[in-house]
Order: sequence, then C-alpha cells, then structure tokens
Amino acid sequence: IKGIIEEKDVEIRNPNSTRPWQHALDPLHGYILAVMRGLEGKTQDAFNFGPTERSLKVREVVNIASQAWPSSSQVKYLNGESNSEALTLELDSELARKELGWRSAWSQEEAIISTVAWWKKASQNELSPLEACRVDLKKLTGAKQ
Repeated sequence: IKGIIEEKDVEIRNPNSTRPWQHALDPLHGYILAVMRGLEGKTQDAFNFGPTERSLKVREVVNIASQAWPSSSQVKYLNGESNSEALTLELDSELARKELGWRSAWSQEEAIISTVAWWKKASQNELSPLEACRVDLKKLTGAKQ
C-alpha cells in the first residue's frame, strides 16, 4: 500500500507463501464475541479466527490488490524464498464457529478489496480513516443480520 500511495516500486518476498488473509474487523468481531462469553462466566479455550477457504498465496494477494487499485508502481518479486518465514500458514476456526457462532464476514478476496478501498479512500482524503472504518462496519453488521 505504501508503494502504491508513494508510486514507488514494491518488492515482494516469498510470493508463493500462503497466509490466511482477512479483514481486520473479522477477528476483532470474534474477540468481542469471546469477551462477551467470558463476561457471561462461561469457560473457554483459545480461539482462532480465520477464513474458511484455502489460504491465498502472496502473489494472488498482490494481483487482487493491483486490480483493486491500479498504480504506476511496479511489483518486483525477489529471487528465492526466505528461510525465516513459514511457507504455509493456516488457521482452524472450527471452535470459534461452534462455540461462538463466529464466521468471516468477508471472503479473503473481499477482505483484500475492502482493505485496499479503505486505504485508497483514507489516503486520498475521500473519507477520513474513521469514516472509512464506518463503511466497513456497515458491511460487517449487514453481513451478520
């Protein structure tokens, strides 16, 4: 995002690594549900909050983000994979779904597009960061009703 805003080239390491990409509000909603459960005095385990579909590769995320916000910035994929990072990360959110009734409001692609839209609106002063958050909160609460 910083590269796009500043119209600078972006270097990407580990383009074939996968991560469970999600919108920041998705796990936040899960944390709130877990806190509410704790306030009710119910015991609970640790919960994971992640997407239900397969994790996307970094390269796929870059492609989705590039389509959501076309830019003159060039993406440069670094040679080789970094040994300091896991190639594949996944989260099992079954316990959160079962115990809290939690589910992702956004698919990974929708989360990336919404996140890019937030940055675009906020960085171009189309909306304040708070107003941009309110747009996403409306999407989240609409998905939960």
